[in-house]
Amino acid sequence: MQYASSEDYAKYCPGGTVPPEEQDAALDAASRDIDGLTFDRIVAVGFDRLTAFQQELVKRAVCEQAEFRSVYAELLASPFSSYSINGVAMQFDGAGIVERGGVKAPAHVMSLLRQTGLTFLGVQQ
Repeated sequence: MQYASSEDYAKYCPGGTVPPEEQDAALDAASRDIDGLTFDRIVAVGFDRLTAFQQELVKRAVCEQAEFRSVYAELLASPFSSYSINGVAMQFDGAGIVERGGVKAPAHVMSLLRQTGLTFLGVQQ
């Protein structure tokens, strides 16, 4: 399920890099990333059963994840963490990037999701 719309993308990522004709696919892929980062808890509960606060944070996280994927697509898909060409070296150290279950996301997206309670790893008592 896609958790955010093109209208949400325009709201949360004004001037974003995802072209309008690609936004639906980008938001769908970002929604799948969010499912992975939340251990499919949104799928299990149902998006409509989340609180309004949680829904708003998830929509924002999806839009920002779609933007992140668009801007850094080449680096995220690269098997290299660094490379050098003609004496100029570049290293992608992942600072500010969180990886969970093969999904890479910016730390601020994880921060939004943490506020929903859907990324909790511990045991509740």
